[in-house]
Amino acid sequence: MTAAGVRAPAPARVPARPARGRRATSALTLLAAGAALGACARTGFPEGGPVDDKPPSLVTTSPADRATDVSPESTIEIVFDEPLAPNAQAQASRLIFFNPSRPDVVTDVDGEKIEIQPRGPLEPSTTYSVTLLPGLPDRRNIAMKEPVRLLFSTGGPLTLTLLKGKVTA
Repeated sequence: MTAAGVRAPAPARVPARPARGRRATSALTLLAAGAALGACARTGFPEGGPVDDKPPSLVTTSPADRATDVSPESTIEIVFDEPLAPNAQAQASRLIFFNPSRPDVVTDVDGEKIEIQPRGPLEPSTTYSVTLLPGLPDRRNIAMKEPVRLLFSTGGPLTLTLLKGKVTA
């Protein structure tokens, strides 16, 4: 009571939890938002546009073809114009050849790039030939038709070995 003898109004009560109607509305809103977001994300290729019927083609290599004085610690990279197939990792290891003899390497395929990392340094002052044979597919399973050849030297000028002669039986 106040000094004038008037009773003060009771404070308004705040409900401890939202009314059932509000909770149901909130749940439906969240459910609708989740369904809308789920419908947007689809696995697969987008529709429309030209059909990709071309195999992956070479964009660049590192070291560059015919490079000299390449560090024996270098990683070899082959970059294509489109991502390679997810199963290209296993295939790449079988399709890569070195001359002279293949060093022990780790091959990694990541999107449109193949990285070839020797487990130890390459031989100094040596000319290497790296060949990636045809057959490596892109994500649409269209395989390379031409080999990729890379020639580089860990020393000075490239030295090429050529055998010449006649084979008789």
